[in-house]
Amino acid sequence: MRRFLPVALSALFLVTLVAGCGDQGESSTDGEGGNTYEITMTSFDNASTVACQLGTKFADLVSEKSDGRIQINFHTDATLGNETEQYDLIKSGEIQICYFADSFGSQIASGYDPTIIPFLFTSIEDVEAVFDSPLGEAIENAAYENGNVRLLGLSRRSPRLLTASKEITSPEELEGLKLRVPEIQAWVTVWNSMGANCTVVSWSETYSALQTGVVDGQENPIDNIYANKIYEVNKYIMQTEHLQSVNHWCVNADFWDANGPCGSGDSDLLFPGSC
Repeated sequence: MRRFLPVALSALFLVTLVAGCGDQGESSTDGEGGNTYEITMTSFDNASTVACQLGTKFADLVSEKSDGRIQINFHTDATLGNETEQYDLIKSGEIQICYFADSFGSQIASGYDPTIIPFLFTSIEDVEAVFDSPLGEAIENAAYENGNVRLLGLSRRSPRLLTASKEITSPEELEGLKLRVPEIQAWVTVWNSMGANCTVVSWSETYSALQTGVVDGQENPIDNIYANKIYEVNKYIMQTEHLQSVNHWCVNADFWDANGPCGSGDSDLLFPGSC
């Protein structure tokens, strides 16, 4: 099963990049004659979310285990662009590492990933089983072919919950609710079919859209709701758990193919049998 393990992945980057870094990323020579490397990693999430804390820990471990020779510059809070803009950045190699949430299945691996459909999976284990199956391999291949990214692993998110300006106790009470959703067609279809009136709003504009009444509700994992203070503009939170969710940790494929386990340098010696 694919999991994102910071210590293991940190060691991998340490070994492969110090063994022989390719053209992507930035390198320089330190005072002792050794090479140092800088890698750009981004997130559209608030820095206090669980996923960003995981990313920060990963960057710290890479620096620690490489004695400072590998530095990951981690940009949070969408400072380098929103999630859609980050697709373009990682595809072109302008950034090397990024994690994507549910839009991964609708944008990068479009047409292959059923785990983005609300109310379909009842447990996170079922979602992980998809990625541990032949379908999971097809999703990874689609991400490589369409997005020029390698899927390194997954990290669990808490289930998505519905928040609104009014209490909702049944599907019938969704009728007419102006619901903010990201640009994921499956979500628009599902929520509209239950009577909601979906509006696509970028995450960075969601708070103000709720505050001004452009939308009445939204849905997100609990740490996103808390970190972005959605409780200030939505009084009610419903424990719908309508989507069991994961983050998809990706690396630019050109960067990985040059420097990863099957890349340049002594990769096969470092990872015997992996190529």
